[in-house]
Amino acid sequence: MLVIRLCYIVAFCSHCVLAVTSILLSLYVKELGASVTQIGLVCSAFFLGALISAPLWGFFSDRTGKRKLVILLSMIGEASSCFLIIITRNILLLTLIQFLFGASFVANRPILNTLIIESSPPNKKGRSVGFLNIARESAWTTGCILAGTIGNIGLIYTFYAGLIISTTGLFASSFLKEIDRKESTEQYYHSCKEGFSPYIWVIRTTLAFLYVSKFIQSCAQSGAYKFLPIYFASLNITRTGSGIIFASESIIEVFLFPLIGKFSDKVRNGPKLLMIMGFLSSTMSLFLFSVFHTVSQFFIPQVFIAISWASFIVGATVFISEQAPRERQMEAMGLLDSFTNMGGILGPIIFAQLLVITKSFVSGLRIVMILPILSTFIIMTKLKKKVKSAR
Repeated sequence: MLVIRLCYIVAFCSHCVLAVTSILLSLYVKELGASVTQIGLVCSAFFLGALISAPLWGFFSDRTGKRKLVILLSMIGEASSCFLIIITRNILLLTLIQFLFGASFVANRPILNTLIIESSPPNKKGRSVGFLNIARESAWTTGCILAGTIGNIGLIYTFYAGLIISTTGLFASSFLKEIDRKESTEQYYHSCKEGFSPYIWVIRTTLAFLYVSKFIQSCAQSGAYKFLPIYFASLNITRTGSGIIFASESIIEVFLFPLIGKFSDKVRNGPKLLMIMGFLSSTMSLFLFSVFHTVSQFFIPQVFIAISWASFIVGATVFISEQAPRERQMEAMGLLDSFTNMGGILGPIIFAQLLVITKSFVSGLRIVMILPILSTFIIMTKLKKKVKSAR
């Protein structure tokens, strides 16, 4: 279907923009004379913008039914962010622009997920979500290669590339057709008039446990991942070697998503089993990083990180689409992104404190391993299927 193909194109462009502009952002900010603290603030502003805005975009989309409008605003925001960075040399303004970029980027993710789910046959939802994420992972790999190539010419040109790619995504999104969601929007207003508490459905559908478990796991994964380059440097692994290790995850995920999508469609309770597998794989990756010491060995935990992400995102997307009230699905997807980003903000802070206390990266890894195990326990014992209802 045309809608599905357009969703793939927009997702590719959006993630390619993120990759080409973000992986060398800290070097660019450093060139402008920023301190280490200022560099951290600029980089964190993206996640803060995503954290705050994700549920707001979902709320707006559910209430108005204007999905195409949100996607257009998302791509306009990404293009505007790239343009503003090109003409800005002030650190404070760069921080605000990164906040805008994060808020814009996160707007299209849950909507594209839901459009794919709704536009796919019931027995092919998982596979369609898998291909959507193949587009995203391919975009990430492409963006990293572009950034490395263009960055050798000049870091500022990575943002020119981002501007061109985001404009392409904006052009593609303009061909999307607004799906009639009048019934869903009327249900939304009806539930509000009856005094339906805005988030009671999160508890009744047990999605609250999904969000909490993802937040806990994200604290561990994000915290450890941010400090891996420093750990690699202490093992005398070159930056090129580190880059190859990180890039391997996306390449592996491209091959995993079709298989995992098919598993979700064919296996009973497939989405829940995938989320459990995702958290267990996250635990295994943290453990393996704590025992390996060479570049070739570190590809093994990267395989488990790829399994972790691919399994969870497919399982969670399908589960939310099945359990969240139809009139609140955008909000439900946005909340998942918010809890993930919340873990992305707090995780590095928590892990930094563990490093101060333990004086050992390996010890820190083995301590945070407890968190994804806790997430697995929550999913296994608390997450249950409920009949979707706004009441």
